[in-house]
Amino acid sequence: MKILIKFIAVAILGFSLAATSHAQSGRIPADYFGIQYDVTQLGTLLYNHPGKAEGWTTDIGAGFIRVAFPPFHNDTNLPWWDWVHDSIVEKFHDENDIEIMFYFQSNFYSTEAYADRENYLTAIYDRVYAHRGKVAFYHLGNEVDSTNRDNPAATKEAMRLWTEDVYNTIRAADPDAEIVMASLAGAIKYQYEYDFFLDMLDVGLNNFCDSYSVHTYPNMWGAQIDELPDLIQWFNDMKAASNVIDNKKIYITECGFLTSGPALHGNETEQAMFNMKRIIRVQALDMPSGFLPRINTYQMKDIAQKPDGAGLLRLDEDETPRKQYGAMKRSIQAMTGSIFMRERIYNDSVCYEFMKDNGQQNIVVWSTGLGRNQTFKIGSDSGYVYGIGGDNVLTIHDTTINFSYGDQPVWIITGDANIWNEGESYTSANWTPWLYDDDDSYNGKFVRLDTTAAHPSGYYFLRYTITVPESGYYKIFFASTPPNVTWASPYEYQIDGTGYVNLSGAVATGRSYGLSNAIRWLHADTRYIGAGSHVIDIRVNDTRSMDNRYALYFDAIYLEPN
Repeated sequence: MKILIKFIAVAILGFSLAATSHAQSGRIPADYFGIQYDVTQLGTLLYNHPGKAEGWTTDIGAGFIRVAFPPFHNDTNLPWWDWVHDSIVEKFHDENDIEIMFYFQSNFYSTEAYADRENYLTAIYDRVYAHRGKVAFYHLGNEVDSTNRDNPAATKEAMRLWTEDVYNTIRAADPDAEIVMASLAGAIKYQYEYDFFLDMLDVGLNNFCDSYSVHTYPNMWGAQIDELPDLIQWFNDMKAASNVIDNKKIYITECGFLTSGPALHGNETEQAMFNMKRIIRVQALDMPSGFLPRINTYQMKDIAQKPDGAGLLRLDEDETPRKQYGAMKRSIQAMTGSIFMRERIYNDSVCYEFMKDNGQQNIVVWSTGLGRNQTFKIGSDSGYVYGIGGDNVLTIHDTTINFSYGDQPVWIITGDANIWNEGESYTSANWTPWLYDDDDSYNGKFVRLDTTAAHPSGYYFLRYTITVPESGYYKIFFASTPPNVTWASPYEYQIDGTGYVNLSGAVATGRSYGLSNAIRWLHADTRYIGAGSHVIDIRVNDTRSMDNRYALYFDAIYLEPN
């Protein structure tokens, strides 16, 4: 499958389905996750061990990196900065197709830079122009609410002057680069962060960026909280309070879980579990449209002057991976190219299910207590259990997996889906189905019905044959257009001719995906099904309510033991 992040604007045409409110593909994109690098650390690595920085980034599956931009054009270390940036572009973009975000530390002129303003902007232009088309993002300021709040030089007008100048310079040098507004250090803890952001909007900084940025550390102030839902509400409140804020994307350009330092709580296992859990939740669950197209973890390696335990690697000669490194790696492997299906609770454990193109089921799971026994059914062939800390793998050849959590809680279970049928694998139909090629759909295509012509029989139907290995109760899922929206036709299903079931109340789960982001996973029913071969019929006997078209996308069927 071709994996890429998409921001799709779909016109509502007379012959097409209307787009959903989500601008993002439902599949977890390969490049949504990034890593922060300290520039000195990265420069040293590129000079002494160029393979290490590349290896860590590609091994964990990061799609982009975030590195500082040189502070001043006449810095005595400018040749070193230029060499580092050239090396970053060569090693990450050119050789590994990893996108790059350069960020500025401040968003106002220093006295020195303002006195030599023309040369300062010329230096920025030259550096951006040298890498036009290769650097995807420029970030106009880092945690400016913390760094500028008590600085008398950082007035609103000073921020506006610098931001407008640098924005116009970057835009002239590289029209295609995305420009991100200066980030806030936090989201909900103090009123000054709210006020500071409104101050930036008040002088029009939103006119000089393509997206916004915040940082989030859930245990920075002691108590462990997942403030991402509050972050969403916080931005919604700001939009309601301001007449200038718009619906730009919001990047989380730093996200971490500190494990040492004054008043900080947690340990490496908590860091690994909690941080990845919140990233998966906010990426996979339905959030406001366009909320989180990218998230960047802080950082690749602990920094000597900030021994806060937030790095993915320890600050030692061997750069020993922390548990979060293994957790990130395994979770990204589970998510990449998958569609999020649903959140489930096993006793006190929370898990999230993803489905691959070929029907492979991936479960990402956490436990609130060690030593707790859990049972998962994942498939009929084989499965694997990955340890949170790294590469330890247990292979299972059974449909049921039993395990106890230990010092390193089991993290990911993966295996074949229980019962799976592609939409195009129908056994019969009373029309010639249109098999639509679509990279985001399972197996690269789905069945499409799109016509104003009524069928002579009064309905269109597709028939599928499934084999159930053992009798029991099963949850039935269909990947299709929702049957209860105005822009798609309602439809029904039946098993073995026992009578059609209306799906108007089916519960959609996960993000929309596919053509026009129109396909969702639907929990259609839970019912007892005996072992053996069965026939599932899908029937469309009515047009969509917005006009007189019969409109259905049908991508897959999935049955799971209840």
